[in-house]
Amino acid sequence: MRTLLAFVVALTAAALPSVAWAAPADPPPPGAAGSPCCAPPPPPCASSVCCPGPSADPCCVAGVRWHLSVGMWVWGLDGTVGDNGREVDVDSDWTDTLENLDKIEFAIDLRARAEWGRWRFSAGFDGATLEDSLSAQQGAFAVDAEVSLWTAYAQLGYVIAGGRMGCDACAPTWCLDAYAGARFYATSLELSGTPGPAPNAVDSSEEWIDPLVGLHLAIQNRKWTWVFEGDVGGFGVGSDFAWSALASVGYNFTRGFGIAAGWKVLDIDREDGGFIFDAQLSGPFVALTFTF
Repeated sequence: MRTLLAFVVALTAAALPSVAWAAPADPPPPGAAGSPCCAPPPPPCASSVCCPGPSADPCCVAGVRWHLSVGMWVWGLDGTVGDNGREVDVDSDWTDTLENLDKIEFAIDLRARAEWGRWRFSAGFDGATLEDSLSAQQGAFAVDAEVSLWTAYAQLGYVIAGGRMGCDACAPTWCLDAYAGARFYATSLELSGTPGPAPNAVDSSEEWIDPLVGLHLAIQNRKWTWVFEGDVGGFGVGSDFAWSALASVGYNFTRGFGIAAGWKVLDIDREDGGFIFDAQLSGPFVALTFTF
């Protein structure tokens, strides 16, 4: 009987396939290949076409996408300006300008930005002419002043980092680009005379161009967009040194139309002969935005 039982067991073992047993593997960590959360990293961005689907690089734009904003920047001026051996201290907050909107002859804040692949091109034009809303002082004397500053810039950038802030296809995205470019300045300065034996009124204008380098960070989801930007320039070519910074938040009513508001600062230090413009412009801005 035992011989028969051993024979049956041996025959059954020979007939069944050999199966190797192993303990179940741990699930892959988030973001790893096979993870149920995030898809594998997308291939490098092509120069003109991006991979479709939620796993595509969100900073790579297929075709050309334009962003246009039109608005107004209300700035105050704080610093020292002058010409022909005469300097005055200006200390005017942006609220002073806001209270004297009838003294603003003209003001505009216009920006355009094109995105293609990972390349970014931006251009802008802004400024204002302010009449008696500036508080200028020379020693013990109050001085009537009119200052205008107009700037235009162009810059070319490339996305150096970015991605989705989550695994969902609708998660917010962030894109950081580094850029280089140039900013053009046109200023005019009118100062009334002060009591004295000789007339010392100033009426002068100056134009120059600064090279600049900077960073631009955009964070956005389906409805909201946050932008942070900063650059430095001049380096003795135009201004001795200049820098600017911007922070804004925007809301998109539709895919192609929205509104943005924020704060912008432009600091300029230029001395050329007798001309001095060592001042900071700072204040809020608001603009309508268009995407197409």
